[in-house]
Amino acid sequence: MTEQRPLASRVLSGSLILVLTQVVGFGLLFLAQRIILSTLTKEENGELFVYRRIADIIVITLCDAGLNSVAMRMMARKPDRADEVIASVAVFRIVMGVIGTIIAMSVALVSGYTALGVGLWAIYVMISTRTGLLRYTLETPLRMDVRFGFVSLFSVLDAVLFLLAIWVVRDGLDAQTIIVAFLLSVLPSFLFLLWMDRGRHFRPSLASRSMTIELLREATPVIVSVLLLNIHDKVDAFLLKWFSTPTEVGVFSAAYQSLAPLVNTMPIAAVMAIVPVVAKLAQEDEVRSRAYALTGLRLLGTVGIGVATVTSMLTPIIIHVVSNGRYADNEPQFFAFLWMTFPIFLLFYVQELNIALGAQRKNIRITGVLAVGTVAAGLVLIPWYDSMGAIVAKFIAVGTGAAVAVGLFFRILGKSLTLSTVGGAVGTAAACALASWLLPQLMPRPLAVICGVIVWGGMSAVVGLLRRSDVAHLRTVFKRNAG
Repeated sequence: MTEQRPLASRVLSGSLILVLTQVVGFGLLFLAQRIILSTLTKEENGELFVYRRIADIIVITLCDAGLNSVAMRMMARKPDRADEVIASVAVFRIVMGVIGTIIAMSVALVSGYTALGVGLWAIYVMISTRTGLLRYTLETPLRMDVRFGFVSLFSVLDAVLFLLAIWVVRDGLDAQTIIVAFLLSVLPSFLFLLWMDRGRHFRPSLASRSMTIELLREATPVIVSVLLLNIHDKVDAFLLKWFSTPTEVGVFSAAYQSLAPLVNTMPIAAVMAIVPVVAKLAQEDEVRSRAYALTGLRLLGTVGIGVATVTSMLTPIIIHVVSNGRYADNEPQFFAFLWMTFPIFLLFYVQELNIALGAQRKNIRITGVLAVGTVAAGLVLIPWYDSMGAIVAKFIAVGTGAAVAVGLFFRILGKSLTLSTVGGAVGTAAACALASWLLPQLMPRPLAVICGVIVWGGMSAVVGLLRRSDVAHLRTVFKRNAG
């Protein structure tokens, strides 16, 4: 018990630090997006979206390979070879990053886009903390020790610099200028991390072919999952480009941007805090490891519903904030996208924890459902309903994928997924979604938000998603940190 409390305190306080700093970054990015979306036309925003998607789907597919969590587990099993693990991951990603950048630039040329813009975005993808490639590799030693101070500080610095860069060039924004601003905003923190490391971990000479092969062999199921996940996440832009208009691509991109800060911050912060601990405990105390994993799943699902409830009721305000009203006629698209936070939070969490628990092959089923669902539903709905069809198709895919993910996760834990558990989560989400749609039509929006939060908290407590013990534990952590 004396060992468990400090660990729990470190995990929860680390999660809180990450979440709080991610919220700050979320606000700063919102301000930057407001400048971008209020300046670019819908067609220009669609062009920027396609630029980014070309680089994303190629570079992330080649470089990710699911190595983040696999490396964490390897380091937990073989702490004496931790430096070799980090260096091998770094060298692999540098080599594959160069290859991916060349391929992405070639695809851009063939498709009639500017190769330089796609190439610069590919570099950004490699060193940005949001994609977790080289940047995450540098941060791995800090994360393994559950030390999130510098990690959190750098994420805020990135957002501050990006907002500053966009504001300085706000009168001359175009797709390539925005990409350059993204890249320049992450360079200082990346270079500072290199300086902090001083070659202790991030040293190519420490890499070994045998370790790289061992990591890739263990990550093979994850590589397949990453490929399928990228198809799910990125194919919408290409389907819209083929079957719809540049304007609809721009609308989809704008709605997607309203969701991106949420799904690229909160679940990532929670997962990056708990995965190292789960990986460590999986080798020492399997019961505690699975207890942490199950509690995190329940709480993250609750947070996902709460975030969706509040943000969806603020849809008109969010549209005004991020686009200065340019997308005011696209409120249904934004509302629907914001409600994807609940299933996406669950999906991201379960997939990362499957890897941490050595069950990465399960992710192939999950990502297979996501990829097939997005493509199949998109081919049917996009030609008829344009951007709304793409959003509904993605909703169908992530909802089905989340259901499959949670079912598989409970099997791994050796527990039965009861009807009351499913009904409680779905019922809470449905009640909150209905409230978020109806309440703003019946009362002033601020009062509607308050009532929506009450509905969320009440339903979560009644069905057992949010428990008194969780609140008491968090209160203890806050008091200890204050002391």
